[in-house]
Amino acid sequence: MEEPSSSDPETEMGGAEEEDGDEDDESGLDEEHWNAGGSDAASDRAGDPAGAGAASPAAPGAAAAGTKTPPRPGTRDGQRRAGRTPAAAGPWGSGVGLLNLGRTCYMNATLQALLACGTAWRRVADEAQPQATEIRRRTQEFFRVVRSPGSRAVFSPWTLWRAVRDACPEFDNTRPHDAPHFLLSLREELARAPGIAEPSLAWAAWLSETDLLATTRTYCTQCGLADNHPPHPEPMVMGEVEEPPAESSVRGVVASWFGPTPLDADWKCDRCRSPTGAKAQKCRSPPRVLVVWLKRFRREGQVEWKVEAPVRGIEEEIDLTPHLDVVPGAPGGTSAAGGPGGARYQARAIVCHHGSKEHGHYTCWIRKDVDPGAAPAAAAAETEDRWLRYSDSSVGRPAAELPPDVAKSAYLLFCERAPCAAADAPPPAVVEIDAEPGPIGGSAGNAAAGHGEDTKGRPADDAEMQDGEEHDVEMFDT
Repeated sequence: MEEPSSSDPETEMGGAEEEDGDEDDESGLDEEHWNAGGSDAASDRAGDPAGAGAASPAAPGAAAAGTKTPPRPGTRDGQRRAGRTPAAAGPWGSGVGLLNLGRTCYMNATLQALLACGTAWRRVADEAQPQATEIRRRTQEFFRVVRSPGSRAVFSPWTLWRAVRDACPEFDNTRPHDAPHFLLSLREELARAPGIAEPSLAWAAWLSETDLLATTRTYCTQCGLADNHPPHPEPMVMGEVEEPPAESSVRGVVASWFGPTPLDADWKCDRCRSPTGAKAQKCRSPPRVLVVWLKRFRREGQVEWKVEAPVRGIEEEIDLTPHLDVVPGAPGGTSAAGGPGGARYQARAIVCHHGSKEHGHYTCWIRKDVDPGAAPAAAAAETEDRWLRYSDSSVGRPAAELPPDVAKSAYLLFCERAPCAAADAPPPAVVEIDAEPGPIGGSAGNAAAGHGEDTKGRPADDAEMQDGEEHDVEMFDT
């Protein structure tokens, strides 16, 4: 595919249409913009004012007969369908589409996931004091527009992207980019502020929502000499998806990250000089939002490939209780992860990668936020349509279940801490760090942990806009 001539989306408004895109289209969902704000279903359908970002999916077999495209702005059908749009972010996330600026679906899908999780981003939007950096100012503007988009079904994140590019030049729009690397880089740049102390409580709260405070213990498997490292924040847990015939599960990936896992071959014990060491991690403080990176890309020498094997248990509860650490000095020497739900998590957003490294596309599925205090009958009705799909400017209609292909394309999971079933629910059990070293578990492929690692092959995003397309999009540049 021909590379764009400039890294500025102002010069790239006419690109190629997506290729090798939405593999979840087998669901047969109507991907014309749907009002996620909750008005009546008969009038919730709206056209895609941007006319770009993702091709409309079709039911199985429809490709041969031609796919259905959203109505163009200004047409009679487009005017008829574009009347009702979300008034504010709702239970299915933002409810609005994000314009693809040319190879920016990695950013759009990640932002949709962040907006669906937690509530601290609203505090950032409400903050009245001047922002410390340009990227913070543009991110706050983005949050404000998403919170109250008014009549816009689609808007452009152009000013936010420019701030990201200026702060992180590697996201220059001239090559494919990786969603996990974007998330880590965005967090790192947003955390930068003048001075020593964080000037904003709102930003501190939002940036810490995904931080898992971890303790690390390395030890020799021969003589047992151990070294305990101070607690440190980890923005995500990660593990490699196993290639068939082996099977992977979300719980297995999380468990492999905590370990124990073998240390590098160049490690040697200070006491017995044995090269066989292991590392085990524990959770000192569970995050509000747990991010799980399902690493699908491999590289051996010059050969790169993607593992598209299904991952089991995407919708199952994740319990970090077996991985909790002991807090020194706590009553009884114990640790109870405070807060609603303790250390149990459930997927709230799923960022999927479709296609190959060279020709790929990112989408995001959002699970409906159900009120834990609702009556049983009301709660059952709320869970009938649980999932909503975002693909750049296209917002799908609610679906009762995730399509089967999501298990093969899930790449980043955003899991919210679950509410307690009852007010008197017992605190999570305490798991102490063993005094004696245990056996080394997991595979060598899952040994790597830490947010600084590479993906061993970057997935691609070749989603661009159709040549000559007109855009009825309101910028939020101020």
